[in-house]
Amino acid sequence: MFKKIFHSIIFLSLFAIMGMLPVFAQESATCEEGSHLFEHEYLGSDPVCIPDAPERVAVLDLSPLEVVLIQGIKPVAIYSYGRDLIARSNPDINIDVMALTEDAVDVGNAGEVNLEALLESAPDLIIASEYTATSAGIDVLQQIAPTVIFKYPVEQSEYRASVEFVSAVLNTPEAGDAILAQLDSRLANFQEVMGDQLATTEISLVRLRETLVLFIAGSFGDHLIHEAGLIRPEQQQQYDVEFVENQNDGWVGFDVSEENLPLLDGEYVFIWTASPSAEVEAEAQGILSTLLENPLWSTLKAVQNDHLFIVGSHWQGFGIFEAHTALDDLFQHIAGVDPQEASPNPFLVTDGSVDASTSVTFPLTITHNLGTIEIPARPERVIALGISDIANVYALGITPVAISSNPYAADGQWPWLEGQYDPEQTQLLPFTNPSFEEIVELQPDIILGVGLYNLADLYPNLSEIAPTLAGTNTSIAITWQEQTHLVSQALGLDVAAQAVIDETEQQIASVIADHPEIAGKTFSLSYLHSVDALGSINSSNDFAVQFFESLGFVVTPPLAELAKTQQGVQAALSLETLNMIDADLVVLAFGSPEIQASYEANPIYQQLKAVQEGRVVVVDLNVVTQLRSPNVLGIRWVLDQLEPSFAVLK
Repeated sequence: MFKKIFHSIIFLSLFAIMGMLPVFAQESATCEEGSHLFEHEYLGSDPVCIPDAPERVAVLDLSPLEVVLIQGIKPVAIYSYGRDLIARSNPDINIDVMALTEDAVDVGNAGEVNLEALLESAPDLIIASEYTATSAGIDVLQQIAPTVIFKYPVEQSEYRASVEFVSAVLNTPEAGDAILAQLDSRLANFQEVMGDQLATTEISLVRLRETLVLFIAGSFGDHLIHEAGLIRPEQQQQYDVEFVENQNDGWVGFDVSEENLPLLDGEYVFIWTASPSAEVEAEAQGILSTLLENPLWSTLKAVQNDHLFIVGSHWQGFGIFEAHTALDDLFQHIAGVDPQEASPNPFLVTDGSVDASTSVTFPLTITHNLGTIEIPARPERVIALGISDIANVYALGITPVAISSNPYAADGQWPWLEGQYDPEQTQLLPFTNPSFEEIVELQPDIILGVGLYNLADLYPNLSEIAPTLAGTNTSIAITWQEQTHLVSQALGLDVAAQAVIDETEQQIASVIADHPEIAGKTFSLSYLHSVDALGSINSSNDFAVQFFESLGFVVTPPLAELAKTQQGVQAALSLETLNMIDADLVVLAFGSPEIQASYEANPIYQQLKAVQEGRVVVVDLNVVTQLRSPNVLGIRWVLDQLEPSFAVLK
């Protein structure tokens, strides 16, 4: 508090000495020419005179910043983490955030605004929030420029209120109406898709960090699901009144102990992490591991029905971008449809014609699910540890100093890198268990671990060696396209990302066009790892199933039914239930030649209709690995491996 007062005294004195002390707070309804008295239900102060047509706008809050960017306005000052947080929460956004904010002055964070920097940006209007105003001092902000304070609503969603408020401030009501009309149209489309199921579908919203936090009334997610027509579980609603009365910042939730896990349950449970450090993320993952082993956790109906979904931190959200991204999750996980087909996200990159971002400016800060990294300059010495990381660096034209080796190949080579890997320039490291000493000797500028499933264990040591990049959320929730964008951003090659994605997506589209016979055909994908047991992928939450579904296949009905009652994405079948994998196309991988010979000699296997009609495709573990860990290069390779087998479907 003393520091805040001291800053105020210094600045007011400075203005007075220089004869620059303007007074913008109004004691009457009379404003100077070219300005008007602004009043609004979300204004957190007395009415204030603001410019009729502001030209230099400083934006000190995240949800108003999104509205400003949508309207194509380049702010003169923003929070230091504003552009990064928006990009991290919405990696495929089609608003050129970097270009619109590249000239904006960094004024620090909400808790301690850099008033010197704000003054130097010479704004003619400041859009702040209650938190910013409390931190910097409303009187001080008003001495710099006319300041409007966005008051977070309780009954209304922040994302909707910020659109209304900022559009009124900027005198662009038509633009605000159009923004909200887009959201309302998508909400209506979701309700139409859901039909009669809508009013009875329960969804629970949980953040996993040091503890489990249940988000209830007044939270971003609560507003969104109610606008979508969904409900939260009845056992949670009793807490709503108390929390609405005591909270007004839109971040409403409370810790849930192990004994109270049933409180989290609903028909669907969305869970996300929002971890500021590797230590916190590791603790969160430990909590999740413990929960999954807890008998009480397994009694939750969402877990039993495989309706537990790991989603992004946009559910903790703030603005209109996050509202649309969260709505995409509702279309995909609740309605079971592709959101871009049912109701396209207007702020999502859909093809290469939209420039999602410009070339990256360094130094660069990226916040991911294990912490925050600072990249001082464009990395030249790159180590890629995850499968997708390896593919992305080569697809982007970079030769890494080291990559992880392929555990399923004697020479450690990834088959989809044929002709690209040069042992003279790139060292092979043990997969998932690299030597820290070897990595130190390689002197990397950056270590990529976005696609490495055990990165949380390695991160503390790796991050001491060089900036280490993890995913923006858990690996199950980040698509191969998102991984490509994230890696390309860290390498300063955002412009190139969409081109390599497009090339892969075009090959997928070409296969679909060349094989119309695929549409509606059933498939199964199984790994026969012993002579009497096999694992068969059966859930649409798995990338492998999503890949086959993108081509037009559907999971064979027996396995699809099993997915409704078994936890996880893989069904464990015995030899006696082997008939469940029978489909129009049966894709198998065997643990060894001996296991393959044992199955092929077994009468139960021989009785499968697919076996008798020649519709079984035997693949090696490289194909299975790629299907479970898709990436821009691996997808192209696996399509080449599988496409000849589609002829059996004609």
